[in-house]
Amino acid sequence: MKAFSISTALICGLGLAGPAAAQTEIEFWHAFTGRLGDLVAEQVATFNESQSAYHVTASNKGNYSETLNAGIAAFRAGEQPDILMVFEVGTATMMAAEGAVYPVYQLMEDTGTPFDPDAFIGAVKGYYTTTDGKMLSMPFNSSTPVLWVNRDMLGEAGIDPDTDLSTWQKVGAVLDQLKEAGVDCPMTTAWQSWIHLENLSAYHNVPFATQENGFAGLDTELVFNGPVQVKHIQTLGDWAKEGKFIYAGRRNEGGANFRAGDCALFTESSAGYAGIKSEAEFDFGVRRLPYWEGVEGAPQNTIIGGASLWVMAGQTDEEYKGVAAFLNFLSSPEIQAKWHQDTGYLPITKAAGELTREQGFYDENPGTEIAVEQMTAKEPTANSKGIRLGSFDQIRGIIDEELEAVWAGDKTAQEALDNAVERGNVLLRRFEQATRSRIGRARRPGAGARRRSADGKARPFQGYLAAAAAGPAAAGDHSHLLLLPGRAGDLAIALHPRPVRPVAAIRGAGEFRVPVLRPLLPRGLRHHRDLLVAGHAGLDGRGALSRGAGRPADQGVGHLPDLADLALCGGARGGRRAVALHVQYPRRRRHLVSGPSRL
Repeated sequence: MKAFSISTALICGLGLAGPAAAQTEIEFWHAFTGRLGDLVAEQVATFNESQSAYHVTASNKGNYSETLNAGIAAFRAGEQPDILMVFEVGTATMMAAEGAVYPVYQLMEDTGTPFDPDAFIGAVKGYYTTTDGKMLSMPFNSSTPVLWVNRDMLGEAGIDPDTDLSTWQKVGAVLDQLKEAGVDCPMTTAWQSWIHLENLSAYHNVPFATQENGFAGLDTELVFNGPVQVKHIQTLGDWAKEGKFIYAGRRNEGGANFRAGDCALFTESSAGYAGIKSEAEFDFGVRRLPYWEGVEGAPQNTIIGGASLWVMAGQTDEEYKGVAAFLNFLSSPEIQAKWHQDTGYLPITKAAGELTREQGFYDENPGTEIAVEQMTAKEPTANSKGIRLGSFDQIRGIIDEELEAVWAGDKTAQEALDNAVERGNVLLRRFEQATRSRIGRARRPGAGARRRSADGKARPFQGYLAAAAAGPAAAGDHSHLLLLPGRAGDLAIALHPRPVRPVAAIRGAGEFRVPVLRPLLPRGLRHHRDLLVAGHAGLDGRGALSRGAGRPADQGVGHLPDLADLALCGGARGGRRAVALHVQYPRRRRHLVSGPSRL
């Protein structure tokens, strides 16, 4: 029986390598410090202690924006972590990063990890899924804005601490009383764009942007300069001029003022609970986010903030098994219930919410269930299911600039919001153009991917772009067709049990011998029809023909007439990607399939 050899570069990608190390290291980059950072460290330690196969190392990479930028830079350098925390604003950017991420639904399927996307609450799940319901990233810390109340300060100002604050009209009346009582900071806020424009729009069922706030297409336009938004921002601007609303900063700078007991009312994330509970030396309460009485359909539902966990491409199969196990651990009812109770973030699964209620947490801590009720009381609409925009982090920066001009009295709300919409739409058109260009051309696979040389330094990967000549029949992104370099006489094998691994997974040279007549079925490959052998008609008989994933079975086995057939092997089957690999055949036959373009 003949045998052929396969480079260990292929074995790493197919999971056929020898025994793994005692523990597989998993890198997790996040954006938490302080109390939240401590709680993440506790989760990681609990997982590490619960098993011995994997070890997760968690690292803080700055705030949300800094963590996203660090992840992008690391991928370009071939140094990406296994898991990257990305705030909800970066969702569209990550979705457009074809080749950089490994979708969670695919990860769970490929690793055989039990996974039920319907276990997640709808408002959370919808934010991180495709239009056909496939989950791209794992929800982790999801929150929604609420109104925090310093009950002691209200009482000292002669106001009933339980007074109705359900509408902005009623909030305004209380602010008048607080100001008259000599309170220096009647109200402050965190995350002004997220709370006072993005959530304001959803809560009043008016669009923030066209195309269902970006969910229905790239050709979306910002429209948050409508009557409801203008009225709200102008009111806040008037309150700022009168000293009733104190602006402290773009992020959560106002949180320190509230926790210190300096401000009476505070619009902030429900996740502010952890810090407020640990630092506040006063009686505090939480209320639903106010709405404007008289707006039809209000209150609708608020939308989430926070972040999800994205799995980065370019790692080994063993690492991905560990990643799947860790994500499953994080979403378990017990871990999620504790996270929800410790932080104020939403219980992202229905089971975690039910467990929290069974444990009596809501009865012992009145108000902590408000965020969940506010999110789930009504079925989300096209205007209230979330926002998915490209370059959203930069758009938020524009909004912040324009809102600050209103608080300073330099612009009216209409002027500021009109300007923010105009400036933001320029960024959306650039994002749309760039994204469509990436989709429309056969891009280089694994952009920025690098392999490790013996000295441990990253080296550019030299190979061939198989998709260069592939026709339109090859559905999907051609950049996912990767030909590893070979010599004359090598044979191309295309298979698609999982997305292509960037070449950072290549570790070294070597040989792996298997019988020629036995179908090559790596883990995750369910049937030999998913395997297409090109280059030698006699290699494996008819059993290796790509039935259903490439050419029909009756066309025979052997030499591929063109690269479109190679592309079809993976691209046309269930949306999976093709990866073309070279195996070395002992006899020197010149049937190497490759394209003319170099990486």
